[in-house]
Amino acid sequence: MEVRGKAIYTIPKGIVKKFGKEGLDRWLDSISPGAQAVYNSPINPKDWFPLKETLVEPMANIAQLFYDWNLEKAGWEFGGFSAEYGIKGLYRMFFKLASPGHIIDKAVDILPSYY
Repeated sequence: MEVRGKAIYTIPKGIVKKFGKEGLDRWLDSISPGAQAVYNSPINPKDWFPLKETLVEPMANIAQLFYDWNLEKAGWEFGGFSAEYGIKGLYRMFFKLASPGHIIDKAVDILPSYY
């Protein structure tokens, strides 16, 4: 399975914002060489990457390094940062005004653009 670059390109930005450059360096040292290659290069939001190696395992490393293995807190904070950073314009208004049920109904259309 693969993940779109737009789902992962904010991860390093979130680490720098929350934990500084030293936190980013610690995290980069903790991820696999393949993930390091991805995160040390410009990430094109339209490209596809291996899900486990570039999202699942790097997020687990964030939870381990900075959140005492609290995966829920790490996912919540980084998901929120990603949404704040990446959702602009009409999409932002849609997510603010639409009911949760309507957003869930639209997930069928939205999720394939990420996974």
